[in-house]
Formats: sequence, structure tokens, C-alpha cells
Amino acid sequence: MLDRVDALLAEISSHDGDVLLFGHGHCFRSVGARFLGLPIQAATGLRLDAGTLSILSDGRDGPSLVLWNRHVPSRAAIIADIASAIARATP
Repeated sequence: MLDRVDALLAEISSHDGDVLLFGHGHCFRSVGARFLGLPIQAATGLRLDAGTLSILSDGRDGPSLVLWNRHVPSRAAIIADIASAIARATP
């Protein structure tokens, strides 16, 4: 898992702009931990429920979890638009 997640993060970092990912909780907990520079074992401490929204960002102070495990109401498209706007506004 470590090699796969690190390769994914390296690929994502080579893109300009926002990147949207869909996947499974175990993998995304690992992505969250590695994005923060933590050992992959830290992923077990990041709760991530099914059908939630998370935003990771490289801010001026380094990588951060801007939004994590946010439950999305039935109007998911509106929430996704708001989340995208938040991500764009975050330095």
C-alpha cells in the first residue's frame, strides 16, 4: 500500500490545479496519512466513513487536511461545488 499511495501522490503532485479522486476508505486513509508526511500506520487513526468528502491542500504552511470525513447530504453536487470553491480559495 505504501508504494502505491506514494506513487499516486507523486503523480498528483505533477499536475497543475485541482485533482478529484474517488475510491475506498482504506486507501484514502493511507493517502491522508502520507500526504501529511506521516507513516502509513497512522492511517488507522484517520476515521473515514463511506460517502464522505475530504479536501487535502498544500497550503503556505505545508500539507493539510482542509476537510476530512464530511458527510455529504443528498444535494451532493452543490456541496461538491462549495468544496471546490473552498479548495481554490485555500492558499
